[in-house]
Amino acid sequence: MQILMFSEPSYPRHPGGAGKCSHLLAAGLVARGHTVHIICETNEEPLREQIDGVDVHRLRLSGAEPLRKDEQEAVYARSVLSYLEREIPLPAVNLVHDSGGFLSYFFPVAYELQRHYRLPYVLHFRYLLAKHHAAMAPRFVYDPFSAPVLGLESCLHEMTQSFPTRFADLVICPSVEDATFVHEAFRPASGKPAVVPDPIDVRFSTPDDGQALRRELANPGEQLVLFGGRIDSDLKGADIVLRAFKRMRQARPTLRLLLLARDSGTVGLFRRHFGPAVTPLGWIDDAARFAGVLSAADLVMMPSRYEAFGMMCAEAMAVGSPVVAAPVGGLRDMIVHGETGFLFQSPDPQEWDRELTEYALVLLSNPTLARAVGQNARRFAHERFSVDTIAARVEQLYETATAEHRRRGREGIVPPRLDREDQERYLALLEQLLGPEARPVGEALLGYWHASIEQRCLACTRQRTAMGVRRLLSLQRFKPRRLAARLTGRWRSELQEAVEEVCPLALLQKEYIRTRLRRSPGAAHTALALIQKRLSRS
Repeated sequence: MQILMFSEPSYPRHPGGAGKCSHLLAAGLVARGHTVHIICETNEEPLREQIDGVDVHRLRLSGAEPLRKDEQEAVYARSVLSYLEREIPLPAVNLVHDSGGFLSYFFPVAYELQRHYRLPYVLHFRYLLAKHHAAMAPRFVYDPFSAPVLGLESCLHEMTQSFPTRFADLVICPSVEDATFVHEAFRPASGKPAVVPDPIDVRFSTPDDGQALRRELANPGEQLVLFGGRIDSDLKGADIVLRAFKRMRQARPTLRLLLLARDSGTVGLFRRHFGPAVTPLGWIDDAARFAGVLSAADLVMMPSRYEAFGMMCAEAMAVGSPVVAAPVGGLRDMIVHGETGFLFQSPDPQEWDRELTEYALVLLSNPTLARAVGQNARRFAHERFSVDTIAARVEQLYETATAEHRRRGREGIVPPRLDREDQERYLALLEQLLGPEARPVGEALLGYWHASIEQRCLACTRQRTAMGVRRLLSLQRFKPRRLAARLTGRWRSELQEAVEEVCPLALLQKEYIRTRLRRSPGAAHTALALIQKRLSRS
């Protein structure tokens, strides 16, 4: 099978997990007899090279002129299509695999390839923007219908992640949590997404890998704890680690903290509080050395507020290092509490530094327990996350996608499936926002909006949706204007135009996110910058 794979800048030139996972999966597919072309962006000179049997095409997409994001991405899409038609025999390609799912300039490329070359399309969500935003904003601020959120989204000229689900033949997510979100919020045309963990390279994960590095990193009698994330990202929980390590050091002064960064304001903050007990390692590109560092650690901490999968957790488990992590995304899937690691039990991130301290001290003071947890984790990771295991699973899913594509024929964009309960929820929301007069307008729209679904989807951006919702809410908020419209007879037409402007699914998505926030783990209440200011004053 010839596979065209869209990706973040491909491993090993990019430190991000998504690009690394794409390459490992591609290499696994090549090992199983397939041909894989990875298409990715570069800021350097364009380059075509082969790594591990994978044909990697690095395209320089950035232009000289500053453009609005939707205009810029249209240029990117045309550039990618032009390159593909010139350099790759597209009639010989069997399938398109969008292995990023968050790089929106690839969405129109996939749509055109499906339309013109009848190529099955697999959409792989490695990262969900809506969940990121919900995780990072204070809960009392992050209401998808609030003026600040709509104002921010009005500046985002990019296609939504819901768009490619309308024509994808198969959707893949790396965790049960993300698959559930995509299914319930986006309503993919192909049905419920498949859950496929990301692959990890287990070739270097032998138990003795870290002994030499441990002697290099730790003084005699010290124990090593590693923060498994970018320390400059609130999303990874750097503020939680900082508070927890302060408590941990009070109980065990011989602890040393390993950070995956060389120098930044955040490294300086940690060093101001813990001095020489902090060792910044930088971002480690060498897979063998990185496995050794993970193996050398007595404990790996991952208090992330959102993880689509949690690759570093899987890599730490593969070398037998115990992990203490947040109960989010893929971390929740791979850690069985007390057996293959420890998960925070509180839904509130404000409690996680306390739990991180408690679980860490239990593991650090009980080598027998830590060893047992590490061995369980290692067996689990090698069984579930090896490159060949994941490649074999994806290979099966390609067959499913191809069969689904044949079944659908040339249907193209498929309208969302809204059952009676969905429709009633939509109408109730309209009525809640605009009063009972909005219900019959919404009922009429539900009867004919599918007929224009292709035009709606192709023109849909986050900005367009936000501005449509703002217009709806303006009819609710501005009472004098509403009264004047009634007196002049314009109210009915304004109401109809405002309701028709907003896709019913887009409105339901916002309500779904708002409802979900009430029952999901709490969002971050304090940005790392505020934590830094508070701690620097203490």
